[in-house]
Amino acid sequence: MPWIRAQGTIPDAHPGKTFYLIGDPAHAAVIATHNGAFLGGWPLSTPNEVLRVLADRRLAFMWPALETWAGPALEPMRARMLADAQERFRSGTPLAAKGTAESSVRPMTRALLQLASELDGAGRTAEAAALLRERLATPPGKEDWQRSEFAMISLRLARINYGRGNITNAIDVLQAASMALPDSRYSLNFDINRASYLVQGGQYAAGLELIDRTLTRYTGESGEKWTPGGDRVPGSMREFALIRACALKGLGRSQEAKTELDALLNAPEPADPVFVLTNNVTLRFRALLCQRDIEALAGFIIGSLNGPAVADGLMVWLQRDFETPHLDPALVQAVRAHPRVRAAVATRVRTLPPEFGAVLNRRPAAR
Repeated sequence: MPWIRAQGTIPDAHPGKTFYLIGDPAHAAVIATHNGAFLGGWPLSTPNEVLRVLADRRLAFMWPALETWAGPALEPMRARMLADAQERFRSGTPLAAKGTAESSVRPMTRALLQLASELDGAGRTAEAAALLRERLATPPGKEDWQRSEFAMISLRLARINYGRGNITNAIDVLQAASMALPDSRYSLNFDINRASYLVQGGQYAAGLELIDRTLTRYTGESGEKWTPGGDRVPGSMREFALIRACALKGLGRSQEAKTELDALLNAPEPADPVFVLTNNVTLRFRALLCQRDIEALAGFIIGSLNGPAVADGLMVWLQRDFETPHLDPALVQAVRAHPRVRAAVATRVRTLPPEFGAVLNRRPAAR
């Protein structure tokens, strides 16, 4: 088949399986077969997804062809993605939703959110923020769609600030959004995220007070307690547990924190026909980071790297040059320096060459 660019096997973890890199000039994907039968696959639609393959030693047979397809330092791919997002924004034809926010808005607003994310990914964060702020300068309106979209744009702007380490700015965005939509059901989203950012910023008491107040309002308005299938967005109660666990641990209330953490770790995987939901694995990693439990984090990482999954997101997080401005650098360094983590990384993870630094950290391309 002419669209096959590379193929190979991973005998130790996937006997009988063959992995293929397929693609045309603009699109690529990894697919797997077992004894000739198609098993499934995933698209390589973002630089992060490409970096995960390029960092997985088990997929080394794909690296030359994938680097050729994506272009030097992945910059041609990043430029294509941004140009595509700009055209889709002009035409109002976004890609499929990625995440709960994008699955909660109409196509034109989804295209806006996607363009903002691409601008941020290209290191043009000020342009991304300006694009979102321009929309937020208009009052939210009275229709539910208008209010929902105002909320999701606000949340995206706060998230971009948080991802760049500007936690105070992220909190300010959500505070302004709450004032624009007072007593709205969307203010619950603002308060949940604001509580999370407060806790991430070390304001444990303020974060706990806000998340408890929000939880009381949430359960009262929804008429549901913590039961599977009882959330308006399935799995929402996991976020409450995560934030409470982090705040309680920060306040030294370790046993209460453990109770919340256990509830999160044992939560069933949610599903929904409309919303794109955060999976349990992602939330568990966030929870362990917030608990600052080095041994638990090491166990989580080792289990992931030695498991059957290929191109895991941790392949990027563990890169020596990957920057995490929203996290305590001492915590990140301690996890990466853990002897068992270092041993697993040496076996499974390729250290990406320096030329990937810009795309790895969402900085502008080197001139």
